[in-house]
Amino acid sequence: MKTCIITLSIFVLTLSKTDAFMKHGIQRAAAPVVLTSSTDTFADANTNNVASLSCASRLNMVADSEQQQGTTIIDKDFRLAGIFLVIGLLLDTIPYLQLTVGPLITVLGVLFLVQTFRLNFVCDSDSFSLQDSSQESGENIVVGGENKWMYDSFVNYDFFPKGWVDQPQGPILVYFKETQTPKDKWSEGPGKSANSEEAVAKGAVQGQVHFFPALCNVKQLRAEWQKQNCSKL
Repeated sequence: MKTCIITLSIFVLTLSKTDAFMKHGIQRAAAPVVLTSSTDTFADANTNNVASLSCASRLNMVADSEQQQGTTIIDKDFRLAGIFLVIGLLLDTIPYLQLTVGPLITVLGVLFLVQTFRLNFVCDSDSFSLQDSSQESGENIVVGGENKWMYDSFVNYDFFPKGWVDQPQGPILVYFKETQTPKDKWSEGPGKSANSEEAVAKGAVQGQVHFFPALCNVKQLRAEWQKQNCSKL
């Protein structure tokens, strides 16, 4: 029981620190323009004003650049990690289950929590990417290559369990299939059954299958994919 309380305390403290970090902002005061009869005083005031305008211009240029690029970082969602942690900690108090299912669910909850902090789901003007928060898109551990896919390569996407995307608890998995990955890789992993003759006969479109935990705001992600006209069966 003490272990459960300690773990929950760490979880709450972690989230509280994150909220505090996100609330920090940048405040900027405009430098006043001072006009006097003294040439030197006017020059100093004008120089300070130009420097202030230059700083503001640079900030505006950065903002305009990001807006033009149309890059959206999907909001993080800690619900999945929280649900798994709570269920796991409860199972850890039940005899027999505390030695089998309980630890497994708890470990998954911790993993989801770490990955939620670490990963960014990014939608730009022409592609979707999965990025480490400390670096650019990493390499896909299943089929290799960059974790970045063009929208026009999508042949399907969905959220599982189906219908949960609009429910309070949210879905567990996000799924999409694309044709950007070389065709000889499509049958690796879960793609073997998803691209089988039986699946195609039922209406499936062949491509590389991707699943990942719902660690982001899935409604926002769905809206971005819909806005980009990603194909969906």
